Amino acid sequence: MTDQQSGASADQEPQIYIIPDTTQLTVDDRLRIGAGNFWEDDFTDAEGKTTRGNTAGLWLFSREHPDQDSHQRVHVGSQLLFAGYLIVVLHVGSGKAFPRQHVIVGIEKVPIQA
Repeated sequence: MTDQQSGASADQEPQIYIIPDTTQLTVDDRLRIGAGNFWEDDFTDAEGKTTRGNTAGLWLFSREHPDQDSHQRVHVGSQLLFAGYLIVVLHVGSGKAFPRQHVIVGIEKVPIQA
């Protein structure tokens, strides 16, 4: 399926999703993302500075590329290129309201580089 057939375009805004703890998001028939293992931890941000904040585990599953399935520890600002998608972590949250622990991600299709 081409981007034109799927309705996607190169300048399309990313789709925003909330993934609650211990659940799995099905983005489409090619991509699934699970979330879990939330805790506060030290990480290096995009500017190279070590900081402490909320982190989560994301499990990435590709129907078309199962050999690429992986687990990644993420924080706000993490960017993952996976199986033709750019996944940007916008928020890693915890609190008393549902969903108590969750990740908010922006996802867009990108061309796979050969």
